[in-house]
Amino acid sequence: MIRQHPEAFDNPQAHTSRVNDGFLDIYHQWFIDAMVQRGYCAWWDSEEVQVKKENRFSEHYKIFLSDGHVRRVDGGAYRSTCWPAAF
Repeated sequence: MIRQHPEAFDNPQAHTSRVNDGFLDIYHQWFIDAMVQRGYCAWWDSEEVQVKKENRFSEHYKIFLSDGHVRRVDGGAYRSTCWPAAF
């Protein structure tokens, strides 16, 4: 999202950029749209993004921190996997 929409972030080069006001509601939809384009089924439950490619299991990612910052993908983000798929 940072590469595609740098205008939505206070500092696109930072490790944990903050989503600018006015982009908070659309941020998660952009993420969901990107996952769907890659062949995943994705859903934002207001806490975590849940994704799956098949019905065997789903993965859950906390991509939005409570203070409006987002994490870059580097292995440090919270993730859990559910068997069978949670949705």
